[in-house]
Amino acid sequence: MDINVLFKGLEQGKIRYESLPSLQYVMQEAGFKVDYKMRDKTLDIQPGLSAKRVSVIPLAQNEMEQNVVKLVKRFLKTNGVELISDAQSDKRGFVDLRLQLDIGVTEHIYEPEMQLIHSEKGPQMTRFLQNECTKEKLTVKVIENNDHQYSDFAMILKLPEGKSDMEPLLEKFSVMLTMGILDQLRETTKLPLLSFMPLINFLQIDAKKTVPIKENSHAYRKQLSSPEKATVQAEVFFDYQLILNRKIPGKIKLLCDLHIQNTGNRMLTSPVICLRSSPADSINVTGQILPPKRASTLGVQTNAGTIGWKFIYDNWLDQLKEKGEAWITSIHKVQIEPGQTETLSNIQMSLLEAEQVDNFIVEGFVFFKEQGVEFEANNSISVSLQG
Repeated sequence: MDINVLFKGLEQGKIRYESLPSLQYVMQEAGFKVDYKMRDKTLDIQPGLSAKRVSVIPLAQNEMEQNVVKLVKRFLKTNGVELISDAQSDKRGFVDLRLQLDIGVTEHIYEPEMQLIHSEKGPQMTRFLQNECTKEKLTVKVIENNDHQYSDFAMILKLPEGKSDMEPLLEKFSVMLTMGILDQLRETTKLPLLSFMPLINFLQIDAKKTVPIKENSHAYRKQLSSPEKATVQAEVFFDYQLILNRKIPGKIKLLCDLHIQNTGNRMLTSPVICLRSSPADSINVTGQILPPKRASTLGVQTNAGTIGWKFIYDNWLDQLKEKGEAWITSIHKVQIEPGQTETLSNIQMSLLEAEQVDNFIVEGFVFFKEQGVEFEANNSISVSLQG
């Protein structure tokens, strides 16, 4: 029995019934909205930002502003965000973010200039766009105005007079504005970063219809001579939570899982995992990972033998302190079939000397020696400490 998979109401393909819990779990943990209709055998996936509304008020009402609004609306639609005019927002009620946009040509300037005006709701978006302007070497001025009654954020773009081709600049500006809106919505919704991926470009699951091929036909012989191309691919990502102890100031602990999903069409075997922290001596790694010399006795005993995870090197603690690296492998032979996910669960990390660390990052890497490939985790664990 197969399950129909929809994204934003459009059919993307089918999955085997046995894969339903895995796909539903991964999509939910990644921040997507998932609705399984048992009667129809349909799994409907929606972007995490579905039903979010952003209102944009173009002040100059010129063609440049109209083109930018159209492009931003097109970009946001991929994430399920509805861009509406201010007149529509009055009729349709609450909006999540109100913006004002002012684009025009200014005399006596030779390069584009930008002003960012924000209320108390818009500083996150302002910081993001300010950084983007710095990358593009664009002059930017930031103004805080908490008395602004009509919007949470205003953007003024001044363009030099006589510039012949505005289209590339306006396209770049539209991309920046869209990224700023997404960053602000991510800040308010606390959705995982993975939920912002344009899933429709990746979720093509058995979408091609198969047509029976007659035996001994030309197509049949061609199929025999052209076997399926082998693809060795995987998605690696962290799922984690930060734990603070109110009774013991400065004691910080992380609980996390590292998921390895085989997205190719060939089996992956015997993963080797590297957790790398920066600064090097900032964390201690514990949990269900055993020292190599004690793995055979302390591992989980089953009819098939001892299973679990262990550090590769005897001096793993020294490596963690000196290089910030923890190298881990499985006690038993792990085989990850196409479409399946293997998880190194319940990794416990304690931050050492938290009062002396401003921020730290943990990155994940997975190596498959037999296949000769390696994969970096899609996300990292990043914590900043202030005060």
